[in-house]
Amino acid sequence: MKGCRALAAALMALAAWAQGQPLSGVLIDPSGTPVAGVPAVLSSPAGERISQTGPEGAFRFDGLAPGSYRLRILVPGFDPVDQGVRPGGRLVVRLKLAVLKERVTVAGQGAQISTALDSNRDAISVERELLENLPVLDLDYIAALSRFLDPATAAEGGPSLIVDGMEARNAGVTPSAIQEIKINQNPYTVEYPRWSRRRIEVITRTAADRYHGTLNLLFRDHHLNAREAFALLRPPERRRIVEGSLFGPIGRGQKMSFLLSGMRESENLQAVVFARGPEGAIIRNTPTPQQNTYGSLRISRQFGDAQSMFWQVNFQDRWQNNVGVGGTLLPESGLQSRFREDEFLFNHRAVITPALLSQFRILLGRFWAPARSNLAAPKLVVSDAFTGGGAQGDVLRTEVHTSITWLLTRTAGSHTMKFGFNVPDWSRRGLSDRSNQLGTFYFGSLEDFRLGRPFAAVLQQGEPKTVFTEKTLGAFFQDEWQAR
Repeated sequence: MKGCRALAAALMALAAWAQGQPLSGVLIDPSGTPVAGVPAVLSSPAGERISQTGPEGAFRFDGLAPGSYRLRILVPGFDPVDQGVRPGGRLVVRLKLAVLKERVTVAGQGAQISTALDSNRDAISVERELLENLPVLDLDYIAALSRFLDPATAAEGGPSLIVDGMEARNAGVTPSAIQEIKINQNPYTVEYPRWSRRRIEVITRTAADRYHGTLNLLFRDHHLNAREAFALLRPPERRRIVEGSLFGPIGRGQKMSFLLSGMRESENLQAVVFARGPEGAIIRNTPTPQQNTYGSLRISRQFGDAQSMFWQVNFQDRWQNNVGVGGTLLPESGLQSRFREDEFLFNHRAVITPALLSQFRILLGRFWAPARSNLAAPKLVVSDAFTGGGAQGDVLRTEVHTSITWLLTRTAGSHTMKFGFNVPDWSRRGLSDRSNQLGTFYFGSLEDFRLGRPFAAVLQQGEPKTVFTEKTLGAFFQDEWQAR
């Protein structure tokens, strides 16, 4: 009887062993606090099993066959756990803080003083993030930052605008395509044709890895305007600006990229006429709408690490009606003006040797700017009363121009030499002045006007067209030497 009982107990133990044994444990940090939510990985030749630690740091594996296992636990900031275990026990796994090694290298060379234009210490630099947060009226960043220019040098002929290293008439792109603006008051450079302490440098945005876009919508209404003292009703004015840019790679090679920007500015303004005519007071609001459209497209190409170039086309179309109307000048004496400009730019940059850099830039452009009178009639000017009749201001201005710069920069020890040539302006300009062909008559009073008795008259006759060519050429050399 006793032998049967011993055999039954042995058979039950053998069955339990065949079903597998558990392995449990708890994970704690160096202070003894349980670590929850960490995967514990138990591996063997048969495969891996994972158990997540609970709120008390406990983990458990059931049904394990006899043999050797590896327990691995990874917790950020602590040494990894990798130890051998066997089923049937309860483990206490204590984490150890990982050893953190850092190396700080402090260079012994201090800040170097450079005469380079972009390293000027008195330059004011405004980057893209700051530009986006500036409360600038109508997104005119250049006009806003012109306030930082030296006012004592206004007699130099106005500020000099440099766009991507080339002197230009305008920024060439819309506001959202500007990456950085610098106000540089260092006049000591021969690279640009005009000596100036009033230099504004514009750096445009570029990207070849992904697409970027910006869209700006601005709207202003006359309800926010102050009351016009001479108007019977508040002039119904509206201003709308739609501006945006898009740039990014062309194709998959990331060697070509594009930059597209455009802006449409519409202003429905009103002029208040407050005059005195033969039949009494003349008070009215007159529309003076104006519209400005601007667009540009740039294609850039990278030829390896040593050569790059871009092509760019710009256009601007601006018109305005009833120019000059307001005050004592009646609507029929206004002008219609228009300005259309087209430009093409090419820029090439090449690293000839590690010590020699070549930059070539050329701009081709033309513009057409007519002004026409609202009424084809003589102009009548009555002192302290009104100005009526035609505007007698028909003028047409045209221009075809080019600008070329070739700059070589060579470094030799402590010397940085810049030399090359430039053609700041080579242009053919035309002027067709047909103003006052019907005459302008001046009257001293309304009574003289009623009697048809002018005290002066101006009449222009002869050939109205004038065409001339302007050529400006130059060469330069500059050596910047840094004393050690």
